[in-house]
Amino acid sequence: MRPQLQLLLDNLRDSPALVLGGHLDILAWNPLATAVFLDFAQVPRQERNFLRMLFLDPQVRGRYIDWPSLARICVGFVRAAVNGPSEPRISSLIGELSLRDPDFRTWWAEQHTSYQTTGTKTLTHPDTGPYPLDWQVLRTPEETQVLMVMTAPPGTHSLDVLRRLHPQTDPANPTT
Repeated sequence: MRPQLQLLLDNLRDSPALVLGGHLDILAWNPLATAVFLDFAQVPRQERNFLRMLFLDPQVRGRYIDWPSLARICVGFVRAAVNGPSEPRISSLIGELSLRDPDFRTWWAEQHTSYQTTGTKTLTHPDTGPYPLDWQVLRTPEETQVLMVMTAPPGTHSLDVLRRLHPQTDPANPTT
């Protein structure tokens, strides 16, 4: 990962963000992403894939109110990125998900591709309840890595939820 991308990720204080590889492998994340989902550092590297976790990890899956909608987008995104059956890493992931989740098996067989890179999803957290966030996937033309950022408009309930999940020092009041 480029150092500039890591710096950008580190500076996103009010926005949960993940850096994902071409097949949605989670390469890096910021502290707010950990607060929203789970501590990705505790997940073994070979299992640290957003698509895999979205289908197989109850904590990640349970964060989305409209889980099927996002799951289908992610399946289509990975299908669009697949360069053929000769990629062992993606073949293994598709095989595992096909065996373990009937929704994945059905949606993968539909062969739908998705290039959706923005939207709004409602997440939920046991400590806060539901809150909507806008999301976008940013990619530079020469890279296979993408930055997925979730944002809440200023002054909204969603921003309050994010700040409650991950309190930070207020520069105007260093004691907070």
